[in-house]
This record gives sequence, structure tokens and C-alpha cells, in this order.
Amino acid sequence: MSGTPHDDHPHQREARDCAEAVVAEQLEHPDGQYAPEFDERTARHIADAQLVEALLRHHHATPDEHEAQEHRIQRVLGALTLDPAETGSAGQIHTTRTRGRIRTSHRVVRHLTRWSLAAAVLIAASLWWIATPAPSMAASTLDMAIEAADRAEDRTYLVTIESRPDAPINFHQEARLDTRGGDRFVLRRSTPLGRDLVFGSNGRETWIISPLGAVTVHDGPELLDRWRTRREAMLPFHNLREALGFLDSRYDLRILGREVDDAGRELVHLQGERDPEAGLGPTEADVWCDARTGEVTRLMLLLPEEWSPSGHAARVTFELQDTTPLPLDWFEPEGQV
Repeated sequence: MSGTPHDDHPHQREARDCAEAVVAEQLEHPDGQYAPEFDERTARHIADAQLVEALLRHHHATPDEHEAQEHRIQRVLGALTLDPAETGSAGQIHTTRTRGRIRTSHRVVRHLTRWSLAAAVLIAASLWWIATPAPSMAASTLDMAIEAADRAEDRTYLVTIESRPDAPINFHQEARLDTRGGDRFVLRRSTPLGRDLVFGSNGRETWIISPLGAVTVHDGPELLDRWRTRREAMLPFHNLREALGFLDSRYDLRILGREVDDAGRELVHLQGERDPEAGLGPTEADVWCDARTGEVTRLMLLLPEEWSPSGHAARVTFELQDTTPLPLDWFEPEGQV
């Protein structure tokens, strides 16, 4: 029931006891003096323990307690902006303990005060992060991925299109997608003729090199739009930046979690479900992007049946393969002939 006190969670009690034990150990240092290692190792333990306790308290709090926590966070952040003279001198504070009646020195109090404020800021920031609505966090993550895709950096992706496991007809095709920023790309796929079909854009023009070697160049995106919708192409000609833009405008987003890839990067897993009123587009999309840089390492799109080559729902997957810089003219038709 809202506003009803409840027992601490066991892990919350454990975290609080840990913090109290560390502080007690420091206060019992010989002669009640400041321990040499306090400002490094011990202070981090105190901050960590207080953070864990605060997170658990926030997780198990009632609605009324959430409101009180928000008030305390704002009060702490506001107090940090005050001049120390307004809050009183730390040297006037004295602490006694029943056992041993140990009085802490002014030096210990000053360091405890300093690290308590640091821990309070950390806890306040963490609780603010937890309290941020999930859709806002998902949208911010996607914005970071779009910004990364717009940076003029070279990336190579393996693009795979395949039928779903339950499809009556199995098919699997691959292509290579090179990108530089959000408007330059080259998509290359093999054909039965033994030569590749190459499709790309230099940011000003779109162009196609057929398996027979013919080059077609067109100003603007019309060529892209025409070839992207042709069923005989057998592969949606996606621009990675365009796919992310679809998610931004037509999908309900949520963060599914975080994971670490084989390269040791922390990835954020973002999922988007198409708004039924948003028109055509993949029914579902999953994005894995670097939590630090926003770089997309994997993008998986679930296509509706009307977009699939076989008439059955299929998946298109982009997998980051390489970030080696490409030749300067790579995104011009001349660079592919």
C-alpha cells in the first residue's frame, strides 16, 4: 500500500551494513586518526556500498517514497551549490561512539564530509538515470547511433537476407555494404553471371554498375527509389542511415539490455516495433550499438511478407565487419570499375 513502511530488502541491509562496517573500521584506527589509505580505497568502498543501498531502496520504494527520494536528490544537489560558510564549518562537528568513546579528528570529518558529498552526487545521478522514462532513454540511444552513422568514417558491413526458420522456402543471400557517413554507400552483391551488381551513392548522385559493366548515373535519389522497390533485385537496397531514420520516425522503441561482444565492447540492445499507423516498413528492428560511441555493430530487420523475395517474412541483418579506411574515390562509380 502506498506510504506504508516496509522491511529493507536483504541485499539492501547487506549493502548498508557494509558501508557502516567500513566507516567503523576507519573510526577505530589507532588514536582516532585518519587512515592513510582512506581517500582512495576505503572511500570508493563507502561510495559503492551507499550506491548499492540507494539503488535497492529506489527499486523497492513505494510511490510516496519515490517522491520523497526525488525531493532529497534535489535538496542534495542544491546544497552542493552553497558556499561552505552557509552550511557551517566541518570543524565544529564532533562524533562519539559508545564503545571506546572515540572522537573523530577534524581531519577525518572533513574527509568523510567530502566523500559523502561525492557519494551523494553519484547516488543522485544514478537515481535520476533509473527514473528517466525508458522511451526517452531508447530515443537518446537511437540519436547517438544516428550521430555515429552520420560521422564521415568508413565502415564495412556484411548484409544477409534469409528466410525465417518457419518459412516453407529457404533462401540465403549476402552482400557487402560500405558506408562513409550518412549519405555515401556502396552495396555489392554477386549474380549468376559471375560478376557483381554494384549500387551506390557519392552523396550527390546515385549510380548502378550492372553485371555486364554498364554504368548508370542519376542526380538525386530517384534511381535509389526505383531499384530499392524492384522485386527482382532480391535484396532490399538499404542505406544503414536510412534504416535508422525509419526507426526514429515510425517505431516504438525500448531498450532490451546490455551485453559485451567478442571485442570487449559494451553494446546497448535497442528494439523497435513499427507503429501500425506509420505505413510500410520492417515490422520489427533490433539494433546493437556501442554504448560509448553509438557505432552500430549489428542491425536486424524483420520484413513484412509483401517485401520478401519469396513472399514470406524474412530477416535482413547488417553485421559490422571492418572499419579500415577505404580509398577516397571508393564511393564514385570510377572507384568500382
